[in-house]
Amino acid sequence: AKWLTLPSSPPLPTGVSTVVQPDTSRQESACVAQSELWTCVATEATGKTLQPDFRFEIRFRNHTTSQLNNTELSPDLSRRSGTVRARSLLQTRDAWANALWASTPSPPSIEDRVFLGNTTDNITAPYEGEETPFILSLLTPISLDVLAKRQSDPYPYPYPTTGGTSNSSSNTNASTSAASSIFKPVKLPNGQPLPEALYPYAQSQPLRLYNREAPNEHYGFYTYFDRTLVVSNISVPDSNSTVPEISLSNSSSAVYVLPMTNGTNISDSGVPAINSTANNLVQPGSFPYKTTVTLDRHGGDAARKGVYCYSLDDEGKVRDNGWWVTEDRAIGGNIANAAQVPGSAGVSVGRRDATERKGIDGGTGGCGCSWQNWK
Repeated sequence: AKWLTLPSSPPLPTGVSTVVQPDTSRQESACVAQSELWTCVATEATGKTLQPDFRFEIRFRNHTTSQLNNTELSPDLSRRSGTVRARSLLQTRDAWANALWASTPSPPSIEDRVFLGNTTDNITAPYEGEETPFILSLLTPISLDVLAKRQSDPYPYPYPTTGGTSNSSSNTNASTSAASSIFKPVKLPNGQPLPEALYPYAQSQPLRLYNREAPNEHYGFYTYFDRTLVVSNISVPDSNSTVPEISLSNSSSAVYVLPMTNGTNISDSGVPAINSTANNLVQPGSFPYKTTVTLDRHGGDAARKGVYCYSLDDEGKVRDNGWWVTEDRAIGGNIANAAQVPGSAGVSVGRRDATERKGIDGGTGGCGCSWQNWK
């Protein structure tokens, strides 16, 4: 990793860095009746549970290069074969550049960022943060020399955006209506459930700067994903039976990565930030700033959000008998513009506020995990 200092942004190390075995600073699982259905630890294939590790890559995109892509050729010159070939090369380069910097999944909309910045994330205006030339990819934490091939579609979840990365505003209220039918399970080709996912892979997410020059100034990004777990001995609602093993999904969960910048360098505490390698998996890792990673149930798309289970057969394959899990997204806090919760009759979902209509389930409360790389 190498430091990059720009006049308009706090310095940031570019390259691949790690946050290893961070301390759990928050753990709340009371939003579901059976606490096993929400966990803040990573599970190995052997069944051993561990504190999670995080590896991410920060890249700098020189915005001046985008001006070249917008250059238009003179009509007279465009008749020349050489210039036509140059135009073709420009189009090829544009396509390559777009693929190189494309965000997967698409970042949340401006409306979603403003809503959560104002109600959940303790952000001062501008609530959506400031655009920066940095992008971050959240990578697999396993050693790079044994990196396994990802599944063909590592981003199967349709992310809640109202116009993608567009800055245009929308007068449409965020829908708070829950799904009427349980979602179909996403399975491997052999019928078994997807591997457990504590957090997602995310490619080329724009890092934004929040609370400039304040004591809690920080970069940050967040994305939504379907979190999956395999859990044993779970009771079936409205039944006296217990299922030996289930596949559980917390759809439309959110993961936030927040590197602090203002006087929060932890390299003096022994973090070998810049001389480290991408495979530095020694606690606390190689990233020099104090960093918080948060996993919670705020935001998302009401029609695609819920907690649900499918039982597994004796061969570990997913059955077709799914059911909703009751979820209290308001427990321990106050939810802003609460969405309906599928399968949660009689559970308090908090307040719906017409003045906070560009997103759902803001505010505080609900299940969540936070990890930090400093004491």
